[in-house]
Amino acid sequence: MLEPHLGVPGEEASRPAAVSMAARSLWYFTLAVSLAVITWRPGGLEVAVVLDALLNTATFLLATAVHTDLGSAVVDRSAGVGSPRGPPREPG
Repeated sequence: MLEPHLGVPGEEASRPAAVSMAARSLWYFTLAVSLAVITWRPGGLEVAVVLDALLNTATFLLATAVHTDLGSAVVDRSAGVGSPRGPPREPG
C-alpha cells in the first residue's frame, strides 16, 4: 500500500488526489522554468518579480471572491497537529 507524499499517514492516495498533486507539481515546475527563462534571457529579475506578484495577487483575489480560506485548505490547524508530543491529553 503506497502512502501519498504529503497526505495523511496510513491512508492510501486516491486517484483524484494523485492527479491533483501531479497537476500542481507540473504547474509549479512550469512556473519555475518560465520565471528562470524570463530572468535569464533579458538579464534581470524585474519581469519575473512582477509576474510573481501578479500571480499572487490574482490567487488572493480569486480566493477572496470564492470565500476560500487558503490557510485551512493547505494546513490542518487543529490542536496538537505538528506537535512532537501529539494532541493534548485530558487530565485525569
